[in-house]
Amino acid sequence: MIGIVLGLIAGLVTSHTDFVQHFNSYVVAAGGHTNAYATVMKNAPAPAGFSLQSTYFAMIWTIYMVVFGSASAYIGGEVRRPGLTQRWGMIGSLILTGVAIAVILAVLDKTMSNEFLAGLAGTPAANLGLASNPNYNELLTAAIGPNLF
Repeated sequence: MIGIVLGLIAGLVTSHTDFVQHFNSYVVAAGGHTNAYATVMKNAPAPAGFSLQSTYFAMIWTIYMVVFGSASAYIGGEVRRPGLTQRWGMIGSLILTGVAIAVILAVLDKTMSNEFLAGLAGTPAANLGLASNPNYNELLTAAIGPNLF
């Protein structure tokens, strides 16, 4: 939870312009190519409107990640007062995870933009000079700037 909060703070205090500079510095420091942000943006798809089908497919992966909330019912007999505690734990974990995912996505959009994230997903890591594309934790770390790494 502390890591999530620190990542959110990093994203909230960083402007998009600063993120572009910091991302380029981060990739170079990791052994990658210069001007990596421009490389990513070349692969960014055209903005698309809302799609119920795409939302449905994205929900499948989200549900897969938070299935532990309902799977914990199998150990309910080992929990004190499972009639109360387990019910709140199952529902509470799903709500907390859903809120956390929504907040993280909003901060990523504010700091990096959906176009950048879509472009990063479509950019082979080799085009950036990296072994793998950075995940959202690395991106939020890069948002802080070169003084952190």
